[in-house]
Order: sequence, then C-alpha cells, then structure tokens
Amino acid sequence: MKRKIIFTLSLICIATVLFILVSCGATHEHNYGATWRQNDNYHWHACLVEGCEATSEKAVHTFVKDGVSKDATCDVAGYRKEKCSVCGLKREVPLEALGHKLSEDVVSPSCAGDGYTLITCTRKGCGFSEKKNIVPGGHDFGEVIINPTCTEGGKTILTCLVCEYVEEANPVEPLGHDAVEFVVEPTCIAEGYTTVTCLRCDYSDRINPTEKIAHNYVEDVVEPTCTEGGYTAKICSECKDAQDKTNFTDPLGHDEKKGTPVLPTCEEEGYTPVTCSRCDYTNKTDIVDALGHDTVKGTPVEVTCIFNGYTPVTCTRCDYVGEVDIVEAIGHSYYNGEDEKEGEHYRIFDEDLPTCDTEGKKYYICLNCRQMPIEEGKNPVAIPALGHDMQKTETVPPTCTLNGFDIMVCTRCEKEEYKDSADAIGHKYYMEADAKENEHYLVTLEPTCTETGEKSYYCINEGCGELAANENGKSEIPKLDHNFVKTVDPWCGNDSHTEYECDRVCRGVECNETKREKSSEEKLHTYNLEKKTVEETCVDYAKYECLVCQRVFTAYEGDEYGQPTGEHRYDAFIETINPTCTEKGYDIYGCTAGNCNTTEKKNYTDIIPHTLGEASALGTVSCYVCNKSYVDITAEAVSDSEAICICGKDPCECGGTTADLEGFSKPKDPMPITKDQEFTITEVIWTDGAHPLAIGNGLIVINSTEEAVLTVTIYEKDGAEALYTFERTGSSIMIDLYQYATVGKVVIKSNADATVAFFKTI
Repeated sequence: MKRKIIFTLSLICIATVLFILVSCGATHEHNYGATWRQNDNYHWHACLVEGCEATSEKAVHTFVKDGVSKDATCDVAGYRKEKCSVCGLKREVPLEALGHKLSEDVVSPSCAGDGYTLITCTRKGCGFSEKKNIVPGGHDFGEVIINPTCTEGGKTILTCLVCEYVEEANPVEPLGHDAVEFVVEPTCIAEGYTTVTCLRCDYSDRINPTEKIAHNYVEDVVEPTCTEGGYTAKICSECKDAQDKTNFTDPLGHDEKKGTPVLPTCEEEGYTPVTCSRCDYTNKTDIVDALGHDTVKGTPVEVTCIFNGYTPVTCTRCDYVGEVDIVEAIGHSYYNGEDEKEGEHYRIFDEDLPTCDTEGKKYYICLNCRQMPIEEGKNPVAIPALGHDMQKTETVPPTCTLNGFDIMVCTRCEKEEYKDSADAIGHKYYMEADAKENEHYLVTLEPTCTETGEKSYYCINEGCGELAANENGKSEIPKLDHNFVKTVDPWCGNDSHTEYECDRVCRGVECNETKREKSSEEKLHTYNLEKKTVEETCVDYAKYECLVCQRVFTAYEGDEYGQPTGEHRYDAFIETINPTCTEKGYDIYGCTAGNCNTTEKKNYTDIIPHTLGEASALGTVSCYVCNKSYVDITAEAVSDSEAICICGKDPCECGGTTADLEGFSKPKDPMPITKDQEFTITEVIWTDGAHPLAIGNGLIVINSTEEAVLTVTIYEKDGAEALYTFERTGSSIMIDLYQYATVGKVVIKSNADATVAFFKTI
C-alpha cells in the first residue's frame, strides 16, 4: 500500500513539473535555489523567480535515525529522533508504552505461608510483579481423638496432613474404674473373697478374703465290694472328705457262675464263659484249640499268557476257598524276525499307516493266544514316518528387499516349501550432485535456522521407485542462516547492546531467535541516590531506579549507601509455647524490620510439675501431661522371682523384666519424715544390697499431712557443698531429678509430719 501511495505522489509531482514547464517555459528560464524547502512529507528546490511556483527534485523524505532515542518500556512512552538524509529535516517520533507482557505462576499455600498467583512481567528490565488471589496458608489438621480410659487421660491429637506437624489439645482426665463387686462365699475346701471388676476395662482384683468354713462330718458305713474292703467313718456332707475310719472288713471276692460252652471252629478256639453275680467281672475257662481247615482239591486250572495256573481247594466244615500248586502266567510271545509276514505275525490297519509327517503302528499277533494285546513298550511297534519327497516346480527372482527362492512341492502330500536361491539385490539411489528434486529425491524435512533438513531418495531399480526408509537413502540439508533484523538500539536499559531478531518463518513457525552485540559506546545508567524505590531493612539492601530506563538497581555489599541496618525489631507476636513437665514455656515474636523471617523467644515461664496418677499395685505411676512412667523404688528386698516387669503389669505383658528393675517388689509405704527433723537419704536398698542414690531420671515426691514449709537440699555426694536448695510452702513437693547430672544425697526438712517416696523412670 505504501509503495502505491509513493508511486501516485511521484506521478503527481512529475505532472505538476511538466505543467509548469509548459505554462511558464515560454516566458522565463527557471532559477532553482540551492536551499531545500520542506513540509512534513516532502522536500524540494523552489524556483527563485518571483511568482513562479515551479519546483525541482521534489520527493518524499527519507528519514534515518538521528541522536539519542528513548525506547518505550512497559509503562513509559518513548521516542525516536530522526532526520531526513536528503534535506536534513528533523522530527521526533513518539513510541507508545509497550504494556506489560505478563506471565502467571501459581504458588500453592503451605503450612508456613499463604498461597497466591504471582503475576510478573517477562520483559527484560521491567521488574513488575504483584500477587493476586491470595489464599491463606496454615496447617491442614486431621484429628485423632483418643478417648480417656480408666487409668489414662484422653486427648485430641492434631496432625497436619501436609507437613506432619503434631500437637495435642483438649486433655481429659482419666475416668477411673467403674467397678462392680461379686462375693464368693467360703467353703470347707476354699477361702471366700470379693471380686472387684471394672465394667470398662480388664481391671480385676480380689479383696476381703474370708477363712474357710469347717467340714460338716456325719458318721456313715461303707459296705465292702468284690475288690475293696468296707469300713465305718466320719464323712463331710459337702466335700465327701472322710476321716476316723474304723471297723474295716475284707473284700467279698467275685461270686463266679459258668455259662453255656462255646464250641471251637476252624479258626477260633472254644471256651466256657464265667461271670460275677455282684459286679461286671467276666472270664474264660475250659479253653479248646481251633480245629483248622479240612480241605479237598478241585479240578486244576491251566496256565495262560496272562493268568496263573492253580488247583482250587475248599473246606468241608466252612466256606473257606484257597489255591495250591500255583504256576505263574507264561506271558505273550511275538515273532518279529526279518521274514515276518503281515496277517500271520502282525497287522497294520488303514488308520495306522505312516505318512510324510507322522509315524505308523504295527500290531503283533501273540504266538500263544493269537491275540493282539496292548503292552506298553512292546505292542504296538512304531513305523517311521515316510518323510517328504520335495520337487522344484518354480523359481522366483530376487527384488530390492526380498531374496529369490525356489518353490518346492511334495509328490505325496503336496506340501509346499520355499528355498532361497539368490540374495536380495538391495535398493539403489542416485545421490550425485546433479540429482533433481522430485525426480531423484524428495525433501521430507525442510531445514530451519536451528535444525538441518532431510532429503529422501527414490530407488532407481527397475520396478521399485520406493522412497528410502532408512539412513542409507537419505542425506542432510544444511541449516539456514538466521536473517537477523535490528530491533533495539543500544541504551542503558539493555546494557549498551544492539538487539536483533530473526524474522524467518520455518516449518510454519516464526524463528524469533535473538542476538545481542555489545556497543563500543557504553550507555551508562543515571541513578538518583537521593531517591530510593525500596528502603534498606535489617537484612535487605536499598534499591534505586535509573532515571533513563527505570531499571531498579540494588546496592552492593560494602557500598557507602543502601546497606542493611542489621537492627531487628521483634515486636510481632506469633504464638505462645506453654511450659511442660520437661521444657520451659515462652512467647515467640517475629521481626518486623524486614524480610528476614527471624524470631526471638521472650517471656519464659517455669517448667510445670508432673501430674501423677494413682500408683498401681506394682508401684508404677504415669504423668498425665508428658506420659512418662515411673516405678516406686522405695521397696523391700525380695527374691528375683517377684521382680516388677518393665511394663508395670502383673502378670507381665511385655515378655520379661529389665536389669534396672530386677529385685523390686510391690512398694511398701513411703518413708516417714518427722516434724522439724532432718531426713537424710544417701542410698536405696535393693535385693543385692545398698546402691547409691544417683537414680538418674527420676522423681522425689514429698507429701505433708498439712500446709507446711518444706525445705529440700540436693548434694552431688556426701560431704560436698550443696548444689541446690528449695524452700516451698504447700502440702506437696515434686522434684524432677532430670535437671541434675548426679545426686548423692538428699536432705529434707518439714515443719509438719510428711512422707517421701522415690520413683525411677521406666
């Protein structure tokens, strides 16, 4: 379109000049000045003769770059300075702001931060970014509710489904046993007791034992029997226990009676049965031996190929049948010599004749019984297969890809086979320099600026013409050179580089490959150090903006300006960590002076005491808060067979005891402390003797009878200076020895009567 406009304007100019020459040429000669005259679109030389409007060399301006231009950025308009290369007319062409070239990156919310869509400009040097669609982060908790039991408290365990963070909430006190009682009355052979059973758990115990009651003896006469004597005795009416036996009498003996005699048979003896008239006793007398068979022989049975010969015998008194004079079967006999004859020595049935591929069968005739029995490995006998009689009927010549072959046919079964006679000749391609497209080859892949192309050649063998399918019939087409067009002149916004972009369209896709060339003239940034786009923080450097390209510049480490202050400001409350039995509590505050994400712990609170439940019958006790378990070691010396199991249950459920717990029995009462008197302990008595007090991770529990002042002093060893002294007012003190490396002596004093117990960690 632009060319048509220029061509039209040129015709108008030429026509105008010709008109002027024709109209005024008759009156004067034109005197064109040397100075160019111009407007926004054209330049020309004007005739200096007054009143003459003739022009010479009138043409459209040819603008070229002149002076420093300012490229447009995403949000700031630019301009390009130009001048006509013929007449020198200058102009400044405005360049509209490019607008941001945005891309989106979705950041998923996490336990530690919010999720959002980060929108950034991909144009180099822009730096624009913003967050949208903010989704609050935080833990995604799943709840597991642990209900309280009779002895264990309940709680809710909150587990983050993303990061596996775990915390506990909603503590619930143990329920205590829901016990019912069942009274078992005493008898004369067992004590009585009351069974206490919990309706919720497997807890069970026996209480309130009562002594056995006395036997209720009455006098009774026990009569004698055939085998046992009689007597008179006192017998308990409840349990049948007997005592004070007198008036013993002898056994009566059997009162035997003979029955009807049983006669002997061929195989069984005869006898007379005997029974007792008073009991179930039985016996045999007058025994007579068995008679044996009275046999007679029958007609002999002849031997055959498959059956034995024998003489049958029978008994004259019973149904016994037997065999004597046995002759073993003689077996089948066959003739298979070279002169054997079909029909006389063997037979071959039509369905058993051999073929080219399968064996036949020959059935031999027994010389004794003239039968054709089936005997594995002997009869029938295999006849070898005939095999094929192959004869050539046709020869097929080879092609580019297939071998030549002979066609063979069997004269008996007409089976067809193919036998190679010549190798395939292979494809042949014309790949010389003068090969012609579409005649000798086809371009199957166009080359691009970054990738080579490919030619595939046609086979020139007669009757083929196939396009090559492998590398033997293909050749590479070299890559094209990039057709770079200048897009950006050097300026401070692109580090003084001239930028180019390839305008080729390859395989239907624009190349758009770019390159940059460093300019010999450095285009420097112009920064206003008094104007910061981002102030420095406790950890971040300040940022400045170039006045020319608006590029953001970050101060470097060691500069004289824009350095981090290093001054954190911990005034953003995050959360409170409550104290436990083993850790102090504290508040966590975050720094608000920058993006350092550092925290500080403040306002520490003391460790809370353990909250112990009731001790079990074995002396084991657990803390409701931290779930630590302890065993009372203030125990009597007992045998190893009565040792406490590490699981604290009787009977043991975990398989055995540990060395640390061997020898401890059920605990006796806590040791007493007398009012206003010092109570000192340096050792604990175990089964094998006295052991030092250094019990490691354990507890000392002191309970007074009333509100009192309790003083506890801890020593590393006897005779050393005190390590720690506690003075507390109350009716109970719990000291957790995990805080102290070693404990050699503990001195306790109370202004009221009290007790002390020692517990060791299980």
